[in-house]
Amino acid sequence: MKILPEAGWDRLLRVLCAQQGTVLLLGSTDSGKTTLARYLVEALVARRLRTALIDADIGQSGIGLPGTISMKVFRDQRDLEQFSSERMTFLGFTSPSRVIPLMVSMTGRLTGLGRRRSETAVVDTTGLISGELGKALKMAKIRAIRPAHIVAIQKEDELEHILSLIGDARIHRLKASSAAKKRSAPSRRAYRKKKLEEYFRGQEQSNLVLDGSVVPFFYRGRAFHTGDRELRQGAVIGLNHHDDTIALGIIEEIAGTTVFFRSPLRSLKGISRVICGDMTVA
Repeated sequence: MKILPEAGWDRLLRVLCAQQGTVLLLGSTDSGKTTLARYLVEALVARRLRTALIDADIGQSGIGLPGTISMKVFRDQRDLEQFSSERMTFLGFTSPSRVIPLMVSMTGRLTGLGRRRSETAVVDTTGLISGELGKALKMAKIRAIRPAHIVAIQKEDELEHILSLIGDARIHRLKASSAAKKRSAPSRRAYRKKKLEEYFRGQEQSNLVLDGSVVPFFYRGRAFHTGDRELRQGAVIGLNHHDDTIALGIIEEIAGTTVFFRSPLRSLKGISRVICGDMTVA
C-alpha cells in the first residue's frame, strides 16, 4: 500500500536527499514513527540512495522480530519487496526499561554497520520518551549514534524535555501522523505473538542440544551458568555468533546444564553464546 506523505514529510525528504547522514526518529507510542521510517526508506531508494533502516523498537518491530534490534540496507526495489531484516540482535525483552544499556550499545553497533554500507541510515526507536527514564534512554542513543538529523514527531510538546538537551544535530519537528492507529496493550501483545508464531511456523525446525557448561548463556548482558538460573519450557532464546543473532529457538526441556530446544537452525556450528530474557511462546 502506497504511503501518503503527511505535512512536512516531503520537506524533510528534500533535506535528507541533499545532506544524507544518520536520521534518528523520536516520538511517543502510536505517533507514526514506523510509517515515516518506511516512507523515507522507499522515497530515498527511489532516488537511488542506498538507505539503511535500523529498527530499535524492540516491542513493535517493523522489519524484525519481537525483542530484537534489526537492520537492513535497501538498495533497490527488490530489497523493498522483502521488507524484513538482514541482521538482528536478540535482547530477550520487549520492554526497553529492562535492557537500556544493551539497547544503546546494540543500536549503536547496527547503526555503525548500516552507515558504512549506505548514504543514509534511518533509526526507528521505541515510544519510551516520558520522564527521566525516557530522557536517559533517548539521550544515550543520541550519544551512541551521533545523528546528523533528529526527527521529533510530537502530538503537542512531549519531546521538548529531550530536544532542549541536543546540541549538534539538526532537529526537524513534525506533527504526529493523523493516520497513526492507536493500539491497545492486548493488541500489541497479539502482534508480538503472531510475529513469533509466523517465524517458527514458516521454517522447518530442528531439535538441538546445548551444554551450558560449554556455550555461555547471557541474561541482560551478563553471563550465567544454566544451573544457576531457572530456564522455562517455552522460553525464547537467541542463538548468537558473538553479537549477531543467527536464529531464535524455543526451549523444550532442561536437564542439569543441558538445554534441549527447537530452532530453524540446522547446525550449531559458529554459535558462541545463547541470549535469554523473559519472552515465551505459549
